[in-house]
Amino acid sequence: MGVPELVTDLPTVSVVIPTYQRAQQFEASVRAVLADDATTECIVSIDGSRDGSYELALRLSEEDGRVIPLFNEHSGKNGAILAALAVAKGDVVLLLDDDIVAGPGLMTGHARHHLTDEHLVVMGYTPSVQPKKKESIVFLTKLWAREYEACCVEIEAKPDSVLDFLWGGNVSIRREDWLKVGLRIPNFAHEDTDLGLRCRWAGCVGTFDRNLYAEHHHEPSPRSFLRGSRSFGAGRWLLHYDHAHLLGPYRSAWDSDNRWAPSRVLFHLGRRPRLAHGLAVVSLLVGWSATKLKVEPIESLAYRFARILEIEVGATLVSRMDESEIADQPPPGQIADMDT
Repeated sequence: MGVPELVTDLPTVSVVIPTYQRAQQFEASVRAVLADDATTECIVSIDGSRDGSYELALRLSEEDGRVIPLFNEHSGKNGAILAALAVAKGDVVLLLDDDIVAGPGLMTGHARHHLTDEHLVVMGYTPSVQPKKKESIVFLTKLWAREYEACCVEIEAKPDSVLDFLWGGNVSIRREDWLKVGLRIPNFAHEDTDLGLRCRWAGCVGTFDRNLYAEHHHEPSPRSFLRGSRSFGAGRWLLHYDHAHLLGPYRSAWDSDNRWAPSRVLFHLGRRPRLAHGLAVVSLLVGWSATKLKVEPIESLAYRFARILEIEVGATLVSRMDESEIADQPPPGQIADMDT
């Protein structure tokens, strides 16, 4: 039996790392990407942050010419991605979040998936690792990890559902397909789910591969947890706004026929953002105290309650915005060069 021929004609891969105010974090992501010879280029797309991110990206590009520093006006994560897509040269674009570190051969693995299949969306496996920062809350990383793993298991049970439950951060798409489906501006959280639904309606097919491994260095602080929960609520409302034909109208977590009195009270709280936010902060402080005292049942209840409240705050606030503010808009122009 002859030796199998090595595949040498893999599609070229442009890795896009959008980043905002994380100059201390994305270097590890970039260096892991550069370790794979399948990486054609690594575009560090900086979303208007002036924290030294651009200067760091420049230094990395001097070490390895495959690093492309790109500074853009602040327009959110999707704006940074679209700016990178406009200059990317690879056949395939692999999106990695700036807190994700690629495992060995990740880019090669994504490229192999796209070797023969057209209009494919490939979701890699990105479990969270133990947080290292002092201000990070370990329980919140565990909560995220459990929810992520549950989604992966569900996708594996129903392979056709990848695009309906797409998790971003380790996803590759043919550049021509991505340019066709576009991305939402402005965006909040759930931009990955929005992308999956756009791709499905454009005729793409999704696949999930646990062998495409990368580590998610999830470092949640109490402040980022609340901010992220609010963005999550706004993004969920926008999903129903944009894809009402698929998802129907947005329904609050408390907006049901449930006659249980606490549920009705919490629903009304969600309609009063300041009051709900204040209660979420109190709940967060209870959770933080329980973390220090290592009382996990109270910790879990308090953080989950704070998240639910802040999700409703985000959804309520975005629902009150003028349609011109939330309608899908073209991204602002990008800045080609930056001297300072």
